[in-house]
Amino acid sequence: MPQPLLTLQNLTLSFPHKLIFKDVMFTLNEGDKIGVLGLNGHGKSSLFRVMMGLQTPDTTVPQFISDASRDLSVFLVPQELLPWGNLTLEDYFYEYYPRFKVIKARLHDIGDKLTSGEGNFEVLLAEQERLYSELHRDGEDRLHTAYMSFLRGFGLEDMSALMQSLSGGEQRKIALSLGLSCPHTVVLWDEPTNHLDLETIQKFEEELQGTRKTFMMISHDRTLLNNVVDRIVHIQYGKLKSFQGTYADYLIHLQEEDARRAKALDRLENDNRRETAWIRRGAKARRTKSKKRIADYDSL
Repeated sequence: MPQPLLTLQNLTLSFPHKLIFKDVMFTLNEGDKIGVLGLNGHGKSSLFRVMMGLQTPDTTVPQFISDASRDLSVFLVPQELLPWGNLTLEDYFYEYYPRFKVIKARLHDIGDKLTSGEGNFEVLLAEQERLYSELHRDGEDRLHTAYMSFLRGFGLEDMSALMQSLSGGEQRKIALSLGLSCPHTVVLWDEPTNHLDLETIQKFEEELQGTRKTFMMISHDRTLLNNVVDRIVHIQYGKLKSFQGTYADYLIHLQEEDARRAKALDRLENDNRRETAWIRRGAKARRTKSKKRIADYDSL
């Protein structure tokens, strides 16, 4: 049985003149591959921000509860990348791993001091060795290598190219590579295929089909959703509706729901016509009418 990674309870979130969520409950299980649907502005990105701890829900009674597994770690792949300054493709990786960035900067500083003969040689060598061991222990070399491997797989070969020189599509390839190479247990994809060519989307799709990692994806690419997700979360009217199945399965489910609603509405309309005729038969007959039937008519 899948283990819950994150459970949100009593989630209410509102902004001036707009309700996003009202008393929502949501559980993310290990191995889930979720497609997130909803109209623009109805809470898809807000859900991601709540999961990341970047958005504080409203104070409510009962209070909001976020129950996370000890194994939970979340990586958000946003629509807009972090600022890149004069960084190269290779070095941009470290913007998403600030601890690695600090260590690499210190190693660079130590290297300069060793070259210039500044400082205590033995002390610097010892610190250098410790920092390299720390990076290796935490998998920096493996993650960085995987990141660059994905870049090359998406057709970006020049690791020394400046980020500022990239097109919108190339920037999205950077985002894909960051998300696919990350070590986190959950990846949140926010419109990952915008500005991408069909070949890159197909490669991305193949990677997601082969992964065992838990992920959630906001996307307007219905073909991608249908091919890679096995659960749909639909945000409507401040609520989350969860459906186990593919996007195509969910469309069929919606059609069946529409048919059931139409049938129920037709039945209610027939009942309403019959009861309206009954209630209008006149004052004399009305005195003998069942009080319950009149009350039922009001409800109808």
